[in-house]
Amino acid sequence: MESLTQLLDACTYPEKMQLVEYAKIKNPSSGKKLMLMKLFVNHPGLSDSEYSQEIYKKPEGPAYFQLKKRVKDEFEDLLILLNPVCTKKETQLHIECSELLLKSQLILARGIRLEGAKLLERGLKMAVKHRFHDLVLTIYSTAIRFELCEVLNNNDLPELEIAIKSHLQLLIKKNYNKSDDQTPSLKISI
Repeated sequence: MESLTQLLDACTYPEKMQLVEYAKIKNPSSGKKLMLMKLFVNHPGLSDSEYSQEIYKKPEGPAYFQLKKRVKDEFEDLLILLNPVCTKKETQLHIECSELLLKSQLILARGIRLEGAKLLERGLKMAVKHRFHDLVLTIYSTAIRFELCEVLNNNDLPELEIAIKSHLQLLIKKNYNKSDDQTPSLKISI
């Protein structure tokens, strides 16, 4: 499972150790999943047979590969708890804005309306400022889903219109690029 190796290779050793520490909260200390997670972090590069031998005391079998899949899923779940290291400022800002959106959705889902609305509004301001049209649309749909009219400001409607038109233009361009014969006849002015 190359993706598990790639996932761990993308992390520094301290980040890998932090993932294991997070996993200790969810998993029993004597559990096989935590044991395999520790092996992947502390002894990278072993073969599946060697990992299986350490856990099951026999060469790899279906149980090992199921365990390995669960370990990969858990690492992916825990990875969002780490602060990402991005080289591009725009990518970092997009992630921060996405985190605000996700935090607001989680808080709103728990019924904490005021704090969730504040986070959603902060996310909207950031998304508008940096022209993250995809997030603007998601923030508006979140506000509608949770009936947060106070987040939907009439001053932001032109930005929402731009976001919709921008995404529609990309969709049209993408679909017409697939067919060689046709060229887009629909032009959306922004």
